[in-house]
Amino acid sequence: MVLLWRIPLKILCELIVVDPYLLTGESYTVSFDEVDSNTYWFLKNTAEEVLGTDMLFPASEDYYSSLAFDKAPFYSIVNNITAGFIVSARGATFDAPTAALNAYATEDANDSTSIVYGGIDLSGDGTWAGFVENTPFLQLDIEFRFTNGGSVATYYNASVSVIDTILIPFEVWSAEEDRQINAAVYMAAGSKPIHVADEDNPGSYKFNKNFFIIPVYENYDGLGMSDYYSNTNMGWMIKFDKNNTSFESGNKFLVEFVNPLFSGVDVYTIDAVGASTTSGDSLESQVEAVNVFPNPYFGQNPEERNQLNRFIYFTNFGVGKATVRIFTISGDQIRVLEKTIDSENSSDRRLQWDLRNSFNIPVASGMYVAHLSMEDANGNSVGEKVMKLAVFMPEERLDVY
Repeated sequence: MVLLWRIPLKILCELIVVDPYLLTGESYTVSFDEVDSNTYWFLKNTAEEVLGTDMLFPASEDYYSSLAFDKAPFYSIVNNITAGFIVSARGATFDAPTAALNAYATEDANDSTSIVYGGIDLSGDGTWAGFVENTPFLQLDIEFRFTNGGSVATYYNASVSVIDTILIPFEVWSAEEDRQINAAVYMAAGSKPIHVADEDNPGSYKFNKNFFIIPVYENYDGLGMSDYYSNTNMGWMIKFDKNNTSFESGNKFLVEFVNPLFSGVDVYTIDAVGASTTSGDSLESQVEAVNVFPNPYFGQNPEERNQLNRFIYFTNFGVGKATVRIFTISGDQIRVLEKTIDSENSSDRRLQWDLRNSFNIPVASGMYVAHLSMEDANGNSVGEKVMKLAVFMPEERLDVY
């Protein structure tokens, strides 16, 4: 049983299902707000009712980075059991990022070559805006997609005396938004172009100049900008390792960042739904999971309340329709039972047999055969199973009947 928590940040989270029968199928939100200089979390349902709240402490990136990952426990955001689950998380931060979290190739057309990340500009705060005015900027994940046609970027030389366009061998994408965006190239020394054929690796290319690539968070149009200071969408100054990078068309390289939580802005959704079963193997396992309790039946069931209410359970039914046909050992059908479960979150997954035949007469002691057939929610056959059960009925008392 799982819960889904959609998080755009790089928070490490664990959603612990304590009691799957208490899951409601509802959605919940976790939001953050600042009260008297302290940041609190709020767990709410769809009716905006606050189900839990407390301080989120500690939350700084420095605190979590000091803990060994394999030893650091998950820190509970929601300590109380809510609708069958507990939410735990670590890695949340309210601090602005100062470096990339990860940088790696997601697709590589040639295993013998590699793209090597060179970091961000170390002057100011690492952003173009910081290089010019030292103003902060938050960063989305950037994916570089190397293609034969490349893309057109704005070009700045070292003194920013030349503002032109340049053909670069890759497209720049905002990974989390899945859109191609504009870019600018700032070259501290030298002149364009910035890449040439790699003679040591036929079919590959390499960078021949040191440069910074600046993502511009607006839809790609292939047009150059008129100046270097009026566009407020310019982001981090990212660079590659010129001496160790060799690339081919088809390569993709992702640079990931951790952005902080924003009080009163960030809201995360929890869907309290069970894990659906769709594959054939999983559906067959649902059939195998069905069992009988108690078996054998020795005159009583711990859940019985009186001698006139005897029964056993068929347990662990999945979503769909189940039909149980009960036969004597000689093959006579004595009872047909049905059970339909509409939701994975159903709390009633048992089918009760009152140990009576179709004429409402208590069955005799002996061996019985139960034939189970199951259909999924669409009426398709899931599978069948045969179970044997032994029934030992107690001696009937005349003062009861």
